[in-house]
Amino acid sequence: MNEKKNRATVYAILGAAAGLLLLLWGSFGGTRPEAASLSDTAEIEAYCAYLERQAVKLCESVKGVSDVTVTLTLDGGFEQVYATDKTVTGNTQSFEHVKLGAGTGAQLCAVSVSAPRVAGIGVTCRGGGSERVRAELTELLCAAFGVGANKIYITEAG
Repeated sequence: MNEKKNRATVYAILGAAAGLLLLLWGSFGGTRPEAASLSDTAEIEAYCAYLERQAVKLCESVKGVSDVTVTLTLDGGFEQVYATDKTVTGNTQSFEHVKLGAGTGAQLCAVSVSAPRVAGIGVTCRGGGSERVRAELTELLCAAFGVGANKIYITEAG
């Protein structure tokens, strides 16, 4: 009987040690949060640069405009949208994210990614001193980027 008790104790100690090792391994493995944020920053900068190039093309297509420089600011970052399951019980509603897989391998079900919104646009260009050019560029940028005219500033390039 003593041998069975000792064997059970050894198995319990080995199980606890294995669990501790798995916890330690999990805490040191995987991606680090700062690495993910650097990746997010690079994506946001690339997206912002793309939008600025598009704005420069639009502005340069207007008669009387040249030497265009555009600076664009974004409101926030990319946002992941996840599927949710809605449950209604009487007058109570509850929402739960849909998961794919089971156990520790389960992941949220991604539906889409929302791009950050344009917060403001600054433009310097030859021709930006003309009221007509500023009005036309403002209307064009408002329509293209979905921002209000009060979020756009255009000035003559020096």
